Amino acid sequence: MREAINQADDGSNPIAIENAIFEMALQLEDPVQRSEFLARTFHEDPQGRTEMELLLGMTGNASIYFGEARMRTTELAREVLDGFPESIFR
Repeated sequence: MREAINQADDGSNPIAIENAIFEMALQLEDPVQRSEFLARTFHEDPQGRTEMELLLGMTGNASIYFGEARMRTTELAREVLDGFPESIFR
């Protein structure tokens, strides 16, 4: 992926560009729009597109994991707080 970005050779930071592409793709929740964006962005770099799609896929899985963990933490906090006498919170 960085090979295609590096071809610009205009002094820009390839990692920053890659991160910007990633962040923009994350903002596009519609799969068709995201696919079109990646097709335009990586039109000369199919391997880069594949790598970006893999990264985006991993992000989706991570979001689910952290969302479930946050819900479980909230449930545990409620259980702990329910065990305290109400007079502690006054």
